[in-house]
Amino acid sequence: MHELSLADEVLGIADEAAAAAGAWEVLRVRVGVGWLLQVERQSLAFYLEALRRDYPRLRDTVFELEEEAVRVRCRACGEETAQAGWGFACGACGSRDIEVVAGDLLEVRDMEVRTDDV
Repeated sequence: MHELSLADEVLGIADEAAAAAGAWEVLRVRVGVGWLLQVERQSLAFYLEALRRDYPRLRDTVFELEEEAVRVRCRACGEETAQAGWGFACGACGSRDIEVVAGDLLEVRDMEVRTDDV
């Protein structure tokens, strides 16, 4: 049920960014959802819809949830490769001496807002 707290965090970030930009309405928020977080996208979408009524600027916002695949960089050969499922290893040389470079974050990627300037 961590989707509830994640949704509240996304809404708070979007609301603060909109306020800082002088926006009175947020039209769209694009959210990257890393595969490693194991977020149930349908549940996250539900909580975003349910909680947004607490944020006046976000009442009519469209949320776009984009899954981000896992990518790793190999410390042995330096290659960066995509991963599918668990059991990560370098896709080029097979080494397990790797570091995750993508797919482990939940991030607000961008927003479309309405300000008085528009």
